[in-house]
Amino acid sequence: MKTKAKRKKSLLFKLMMGLLVIIVVIAVSVGGWLASVSGGLNNAHEPREAVVCSGLQRALVIYQPSGNDTTGEVAEALAEQLAAGGFTVTLNYPSGDLAYDWQDYDVIAFGTPVHLGKVSSALEEYATGLAIRDKNLMLFATGMNLEVTAELSAMGEWFDGSNRVDAIKVGSADPAMMEWFVDGCFARWSTAGASGGPLQIHETSGSGIDAVTGATMKGE
Repeated sequence: MKTKAKRKKSLLFKLMMGLLVIIVVIAVSVGGWLASVSGGLNNAHEPREAVVCSGLQRALVIYQPSGNDTTGEVAEALAEQLAAGGFTVTLNYPSGDLAYDWQDYDVIAFGTPVHLGKVSSALEEYATGLAIRDKNLMLFATGMNLEVTAELSAMGEWFDGSNRVDAIKVGSADPAMMEWFVDGCFARWSTAGASGGPLQIHETSGSGIDAVTGATMKGE
């Protein structure tokens, strides 16, 4: 009987230790993921310009890179769509070292990852410091909880009412979603007039495309 009891205690101890190891592994993995995401939110980066050439019109895309590269991938997908529409697109990270003159661009886009409802303060500092007026602006945020767009509204407050500002929140860099967004922006700008107006958020649920996987949803 004593031997059986010892075996049961030994087995229980092993199960508990195994469970503890699993919990520790999960905690470390989640902690590392959170650190990678939040760590990229406000980190300063050296400028790294990339240019996508296509047309005579000019677009500037400034974005804060995320730890998992999603925001950079979305920025590149947006640039490709603008280039396909006749723009030469310049991409870079926000930095006090940048010397772009916003008046030289027909469209300006700003992008950020979202972590716990927060957007990049580095991007905010750069964007608000420009004091942009009377421009066509695109804002994009990457993250989960796509139905929550308070971050986009906060970004919209960086700019005054003379600008025409459109925004989207996505979970992946899907070309079809970016095409839908770009087409929607230009369609609205063509009828908005020169006086600007309130922020227009493009809800991904209205696109017929899954904003996380990029798949076309059936029945739309």
